[in-house]
Amino acid sequence: MKRVLVVESDESVANRLLVVLKAAGIGAISLVPTVREACLVLTQQTQELALIPLVEAHKQARSLRAIQPDLRLVLLAETEEAVLAAGDAAIFQGLVHKPCLEKNLPAALAEAWQRPVPETLRPAQPDFEAFCRQAALGRQTLLAVVSQGARVLACCGELGTEMAQMVALRADKSWSEEERTALIQFARLADMYDTFLLYTRPVLDSYLLTVGAPWQTPVAEVRRQADELAELLVRVAGRRLSRKPRRRDSAATPAGEGSQSQGRSYAIAWQPVKPLPAALQTTIREDLARLAGEHGCGLSYLAVQPEFVHLVVACPPGRNAAWAVVRLKEGTEKAIQAKYATPAVIWTKGYYAKESSEPLTEAELNLFELE
Repeated sequence: MKRVLVVESDESVANRLLVVLKAAGIGAISLVPTVREACLVLTQQTQELALIPLVEAHKQARSLRAIQPDLRLVLLAETEEAVLAAGDAAIFQGLVHKPCLEKNLPAALAEAWQRPVPETLRPAQPDFEAFCRQAALGRQTLLAVVSQGARVLACCGELGTEMAQMVALRADKSWSEEERTALIQFARLADMYDTFLLYTRPVLDSYLLTVGAPWQTPVAEVRRQADELAELLVRVAGRRLSRKPRRRDSAATPAGEGSQSQGRSYAIAWQPVKPLPAALQTTIREDLARLAGEHGCGLSYLAVQPEFVHLVVACPPGRNAAWAVVRLKEGTEKAIQAKYATPAVIWTKGYYAKESSEPLTEAELNLFELE
């Protein structure tokens, strides 16, 4: 019995595809709206063919074939003008136009079954079991996941395989392969857990290594753990680490790194107009990490509490605390206003700052008052 996986977010189109596939004699059909859910299906059951959107087809193909390399892929195009590029003909097994899928899908399927799936030349895989045996996780490290696409290749730590799969899916969804950078995210992966700080970096060209820790953990500490584990993975693969990762928009460079590109560090705190609810705290952490990366800053400490925001930021050369506050404090307020379509003022006026690479003491936090 042939199994076909369909990735289609438009319910009406999905229903049309279901009717045509059944008429074509397909006995097992899985309908999902996103590639993320398609990856979950593949981890549970192999499929003979998948119908996927033409938009971002290459990224989707990498994710799906990382789990099942021999998966045939047929693209779904929105308009009849779409055609397969010359190079794509060797990657995908066909293309169907949605406006006329009832007419063309059966023939496209018949052709796809006959077309071979390209074989990918892959270097020898590292010994992932040896990696897990030798990995020494720090006190704050909850898990370390090695993934390829959405597939988990190795998992270490106190959290289980289900959480590792969530981490791999999030890393694959968020990663920008073209930039080859490190990525920092603050994410709540499940209701039973608090927010995680996830640090993802590439290793050996084709793998992603993600280290997860409590969100309060200093970014510099998580990065050091990730670099140590990356070096271990390279060693068990018998290869050399080609280069250190750069950072992308959502990554925060730890203070104290790259003395030529980093200026002074400042400990800064400010207060909200009203206590911040838990959901908004998560949003603010994510926005601060993103804004820091966008403006060339590095966060080595970040605490978002109901009553205050407290961070240590390394500014670019020539920039000071006031400059950082404008970018980070005002930037998060604008981001929240845009996200929730509200003109509400989030922060009180003013802030407290001092030049320091260490967080403010509890006494300092208790003393500062903002009007």
